[in-house]
Amino acid sequence: MRDAVEKVEGVTRSWFEWNLSKDVFTNMLVVEVDWDTDPNGGGHRPFALDSIKETVAEFLDTKTTMSVHALKVVPKTNIKSRVGWTGPVAE
Repeated sequence: MRDAVEKVEGVTRSWFEWNLSKDVFTNMLVVEVDWDTDPNGGGHRPFALDSIKETVAEFLDTKTTMSVHALKVVPKTNIKSRVGWTGPVAE
């Protein structure tokens, strides 16, 4: 699934995160993009959001028996620019 999503234009990478809720683990697919996710921003791409959603839905419907409980789209950020950040820099 991640390979399929990462072929969508503007997607830089993806990963799964696990959340524990009431003694049950659920997974979330996180998709990082190279454009502004703010709907009021000049670089926002609503059609790319639709493409990501459709790619995940098609994969889940036709190519796997796995489930994904949530989908999160996040902008790629420059971690050095975060105020107070003293940790390593991710490239």
